[in-house]
Amino acid sequence: LMLTVALMAACSKSSGGADLASIRTSFSGGDLATAEVQAKQFLKSEPENPEGRFLLGQIYLANEVAKAAQGEFERAQRNGLPLPQVAASLGRAYALGGDCDKLDALVAY
Repeated sequence: LMLTVALMAACSKSSGGADLASIRTSFSGGDLATAEVQAKQFLKSEPENPEGRFLLGQIYLANEVAKAAQGEFERAQRNGLPLPQVAASLGRAYALGGDCDKLDALVAY
């Protein structure tokens, strides 16, 4: 019985839940739709995960959804990702969205 429960738990985790590695794999393979679904699924269980927020921001940026990307990068930073790690992507999102004031402030930092 214990073995059955353990196997069921392992199967449900691997088939139902996305992890950061699978999100990265989908994203780097160019499957943005799958990566976005996986990232959103992951963030349902870990909404404050800064790396997950950053990855979702990267996906939005690749899809040219500037405001959503900005929000995810800013949230990733608030949740602990250092500014130097998000600055380039955040700057691209600001530029894409035409948010010159925020871009100027970021560059001045």
